[in-house]
Amino acid sequence: MIILALLQKEDCYGYQLTMLIKEYSGNLLNVPVGSLYPSLYKMEERGYISTVQKVIKNRTRMYYHLESAGKDYLVALYKDYCEIHDGIDKVLRKCSEYGGADR
Repeated sequence: MIILALLQKEDCYGYQLTMLIKEYSGNLLNVPVGSLYPSLYKMEERGYISTVQKVIKNRTRMYYHLESAGKDYLVALYKDYCEIHDGIDKVLRKCSEYGGADR
């Protein structure tokens, strides 16, 4: 979901995606580049993203682009995420040890 959300903003290459995840999460999420590529390949196989080779400063990089099927999938993932998050939050709020403003 995070990868698709980032690609909704702009086309990115693999290392760039890992750096944006780290930056946007306030250094809480650190995704090694090597573990990112299997997810990218699966999303490309399913038609959620496509690849475009770009030459920038004499370097050829593979950029990932969000396709319309990926946009639709992102909407569905986000809806599921919100429902799960809300459900967990409701359960935790019922438990005085974890609920309230001390989160």
